[in-house]
Amino acid sequence: MLAGFPVVVRHSRHGGLLAPVTQDLFLAPTRAPHELDVAIRLRAAGVPTPEVVAYATYTVIPGIERADVVTREVAGRELTRPEEAETLIQAMSRAGAVHPDLNMRNVLVDGATAYVLDIDTVYFLRAGDHRIDQRNRARLMRSAQKLGR
Repeated sequence: MLAGFPVVVRHSRHGGLLAPVTQDLFLAPTRAPHELDVAIRLRAAGVPTPEVVAYATYTVIPGIERADVVTREVAGRELTRPEEAETLIQAMSRAGAVHPDLNMRNVLVDGATAYVLDIDTVYFLRAGDHRIDQRNRARLMRSAQKLGR
């Protein structure tokens, strides 16, 4: 709880092939400030994403940091069918947001609303660019196929 509301503290970690080596170490600055900026921009554009309320960075050695990001908790369940995210994908396209790691685990469904998570790698193209919808949709579908959904 933070200021009377439930929060989630997420320790930043690398993914991918080098994750076992890099683990939670990032070149300064970490992606935490970018995640805050992206969250603000997405929410202003009407894209549901948990509110980033704080982040902290910790210097390991000069130039190398760790980070934690604190978001308002969204009660919900993991995405089970890509169709549940249709409105979210459309909103992301209107906002110009490309999520390179959009997968079934990075969408949380609360009632009729799908929230996009793990937005530290999101970048923006010109809103309405047809590549945005194609990229986000293709990435989500690959994830669904991997999970057999």
